[in-house]
Amino acid sequence: MLMYTHVSEYKLAEALVGSAESGVNFAGKYFNQQFGIPKNRANLNANWQKGKHSLAANFNYTGDYEGPFNEFQDGFFDTGTPWIVDDLLTFDLQYSYRFNEKGTELRIGCRNCTDEPPPVTFNYLGEGLYDYRGAIVYARLQYQF
Repeated sequence: MLMYTHVSEYKLAEALVGSAESGVNFAGKYFNQQFGIPKNRANLNANWQKGKHSLAANFNYTGDYEGPFNEFQDGFFDTGTPWIVDDLLTFDLQYSYRFNEKGTELRIGCRNCTDEPPPVTFNYLGEGLYDYRGAIVYARLQYQF
């Protein structure tokens, strides 16, 4: 299954006091000094099951966007060019084995299996767009009675 979102326009009809400007399109940009709004996000999921075995693979994509600052030359001179927060693609994998019909199941997997580092955002751990924990391996044994 493929889920894809494209944000072509993100505008405020009326700006609040101390808020971003009204009428400005923030799609693909940094909004109100709080969070980025990537224009493109996608998830691709594939599942397979045969008998007691099942396998799931997920690709998660977050597109790039203009950061809150401009690029600087030699660390001092503002180039006037927006700094771009890089895009990110991660891969998750999970295997499950069901022992019986009651639902006893062993599940093992990993999130961000290739340990892709999230882009640098300079603001509050990526505004909730990214998971900064790196690769995570897990196991779960579920027994129902």
